[in-house]
Amino acid sequence: MKRLLSIIILSSGMLFNQEKIDIDDIRNLSILELMKIKIVTAAKNPEDLLDIPASVAVITAADIKKYGYRSYLEILNHTTGFYMINDYHYLGHKNFGVRGFFSPGSFGNVIILVNGVPQLSDEYMDYPDTKITVPVEAIDRIEIIRGPMSVMYGNGAFFGAINIITNQDSEKNSLTVGGGNYGENHGTIHFSGKTGEIEMRLNAGYSKNTGIDVKYSDLTSNHDIIEYSRNDINATTKNMLESGKKYVDMSFKKRAIFGLFSFNESFTEVLDGIPSIGQGSEITHIAANMNLGFDKKINSNLTIKGLAGYYTHSHRLDYERIIVHAGDMDAKLSRALDFDITANYTNEKYKILFGGYVRSVEELLQIADFPLDGLNRADGEIMIPRNERILTKSLYHQTTWKVTHKIDLMGGFRIEHLSPYTISYNRGLATLDTTANLPPENRTNITGRVKPPGDGYALTPRFSLLYKINPKTVIKLMVGSAIKQPTFMDNLRQIIMQRPFLNVQKIQTYEMNITSILRQNCRTNFSIFYNKLYDLITATNEFSPESGWTIFSANSGKLTTIGTEICTQIQIHPKLNSKFSISYQKTVNDKAGFETYKPGYSPDLLAFLFLDYEINETLTISMKGKYISEIKTEWVTDTSPEAGTRLGEAIPACLTLDGNLMISNLLQSKFNLALGMKNGLDREIRYPTTASNTWIEKGYLDFGRQVYINLTYDF
Repeated sequence: MKRLLSIIILSSGMLFNQEKIDIDDIRNLSILELMKIKIVTAAKNPEDLLDIPASVAVITAADIKKYGYRSYLEILNHTTGFYMINDYHYLGHKNFGVRGFFSPGSFGNVIILVNGVPQLSDEYMDYPDTKITVPVEAIDRIEIIRGPMSVMYGNGAFFGAINIITNQDSEKNSLTVGGGNYGENHGTIHFSGKTGEIEMRLNAGYSKNTGIDVKYSDLTSNHDIIEYSRNDINATTKNMLESGKKYVDMSFKKRAIFGLFSFNESFTEVLDGIPSIGQGSEITHIAANMNLGFDKKINSNLTIKGLAGYYTHSHRLDYERIIVHAGDMDAKLSRALDFDITANYTNEKYKILFGGYVRSVEELLQIADFPLDGLNRADGEIMIPRNERILTKSLYHQTTWKVTHKIDLMGGFRIEHLSPYTISYNRGLATLDTTANLPPENRTNITGRVKPPGDGYALTPRFSLLYKINPKTVIKLMVGSAIKQPTFMDNLRQIIMQRPFLNVQKIQTYEMNITSILRQNCRTNFSIFYNKLYDLITATNEFSPESGWTIFSANSGKLTTIGTEICTQIQIHPKLNSKFSISYQKTVNDKAGFETYKPGYSPDLLAFLFLDYEINETLTISMKGKYISEIKTEWVTDTSPEAGTRLGEAIPACLTLDGNLMISNLLQSKFNLALGMKNGLDREIRYPTTASNTWIEKGYLDFGRQVYINLTYDF
């Protein structure tokens, strides 16, 4: 046991101290008491939800169990302001639009943390679900902060921050198994223990499904691309869109020292440019995070926290296209280190935070081998030279001043610096014969020095005013900005295409939020927001049999979004709870000549309904519904705006309903059983065409009706 404990401590890292919340107690809290749950994400320090200068949503473990959520992606897809798009992306990622804005590619506009640890992938500066495989049974709660969070979290926190907090403080041990149609099967285990002063936790889980089986002709009317890929016109996606994931985390706590080690592995079958054949094109992601740190209370007013991390992330994409086992392959490896330190000073009048952050990408290497495309077109490597790194350094500060017992003022800023770095790009035929007279197109060697705009410096401010009308009603006025630097891959494309480097993406946002507890059993949250986005970066990734691949990035212009969100939670009866939310936003393309063309991937209306009824102490039944209005695809043109066309067909409005029956405390309170159904109306769920697979002009299909069973044993 001592040897095992030593291994865990040596390979673990920091877990910032989370507020202990007993899940059984949460079920019995009133709405007013729920509003007093401490939120740690917004200011890196526990705060009451009513006192946070941001629009906040909290999903607890009780919510997850009641409504039968099966993944954190499903939770986000039922959160006010968020909507998912699954475009079978070649990296396996799912993506989300937020408050009317969607950036094709991978999800990089909201920072995602697990227990306060950023889940960043450095190549695309994104937070892909393929390396965030936490099973829902391991989650205590998810804190979702909407609005720019660059002051706290820096580059990438464009639309907010999401913190997935696992059950590090749970004293219960549990085992969960389950399954359903579409070949779904899953299992998780949670174990906690204590040795002397050291507390330890373990979470582990896996899941797998067989994906959907539809005809390629249901995705595209382009029969030529189906035949080009060596598929029959009636070929389907059977065995082409399977997915699975594994997860392990181990943590320890001893006085002021915290640690966490997590391991993620996932595989996803994808479509990339053309239909797959054989067993499908499959990408496997492996990521490991090791963190170590401390949370020390110096005195009653001052707390100092530190977090050091080591991160690895790799993927291997094995293609099955045109010829089975042709050997087409893409592989990537990255390693990074970071350190974050904060000092929090609090008294009756002030909350003052100072922080510093450093991240160093120590290695970034991608290797491709595409025999079918020929050595002169695709084979090669992309890398940071071995003696270099990508270095980001930040200083940040935030102060909250309690002017009166009714008025709080908050102001903060972050100064961030991205150092210049080198990208090496090598492609094509290599030979030891230095006298060989090879055509220039057979070999490409490019080395480019990335010089970030503004000499790499960026300043992001944030301000807010909170006015407490009474202890149960707060008005929040917020002004903030955020940035997103061009990614490593954006800069690579500019080097290859010999184009100028891109500008930093920027957002300026203004928001008014009113949170009110009308009664002990009723809460309303109302927001009006105005977002102005500048120098947005888009990436185009197209393939044609005649010209091959066309890949480039560009600053595409400006967008403006005006929107409102309303969320009302009512306890209709001691055993009957309801929640309804609606988001309406209008996004306009401010780029000259495009003002009359509705931006792609921006639905005007999102609505959610949640109902749960506790039949007795054992039985709880619930229902959740989602409505999303029509979604248009991107307006694309090579010449004048009026000469353009939509990338694919518009996706009509869609309503989905899910149900869940939870049976608790079976067999001496040791077992809990859940029976559920997703997409109970069996609606056709489609997502709009993106640049990831432009040939799928009819839109990407998702699962039909799903049924599942889930059994949990507490021990």
